[in-house]
Amino acid sequence: MNSNFKIVNLNTNTVWESPNLPVGWINIGNVPFELKSSKGGIAINRTAPSKKNNLRSRDLYVDVQGVRSVYFLINTSFGLRVNGGHEWEGCQVGSILVSAMNGDTVERPLILGVNIRDWYRGFQPHAVFKLEDEEAVEAFYNKETGESIDMLEIELPTAMHLGRISIEARLESPIPLEPATLHDIKAELVETALPAEGKKKPKTEFSAELVGEPIETSYPRVQVLGITCKTSGY
Repeated sequence: MNSNFKIVNLNTNTVWESPNLPVGWINIGNVPFELKSSKGGIAINRTAPSKKNNLRSRDLYVDVQGVRSVYFLINTSFGLRVNGGHEWEGCQVGSILVSAMNGDTVERPLILGVNIRDWYRGFQPHAVFKLEDEEAVEAFYNKETGESIDMLEIELPTAMHLGRISIEARLESPIPLEPATLHDIKAELVETALPAEGKKKPKTEFSAELVGEPIETSYPRVQVLGITCKTSGY
């Protein structure tokens, strides 16, 4: 591996949904990554407010001098345009904060459909597939399965002695849809009292009604499978 690249150890294996990448060393656009598991990485989970033990942020402590860029293998699950009664495309679903030892920081918001997108391009009609930021490029795409992941570069304004990388799930300004979409639907087959004309069995009718409390949605989840720092060769 080029000595100007330093691999960040994720120290976790909690990704739920991601493409099956080869274990070991891979190169994406001449940037090396080391994958300890084909589906392992960090999953920043912002499922629902009532759920307990959701990992909404993660700090990775590092000690790398002369860092000029940080590269992330990144995607989201539940990166849907419409989900749980809200419109998510164009909304901030997370952020990455890069911190130097001297206190300087660089923050990058993660915007669905701009620099982060859904991992699955199969048959989900609401999944957000587009990328608009030049810093985010496709790293892997399996046409047969629809699985994908992208590489996001955060270029630093000057060489930094990196001390911490913070990844956070953050939800800002989702656009509400019609209130009815927030409820479960109870469906029943109801038999009429009299049989249908010319038939031996009673006629059946379908009815549906909104019941219970508003359902909780699985909010967009930030997933990181690999992080690599590029240094200036100090």
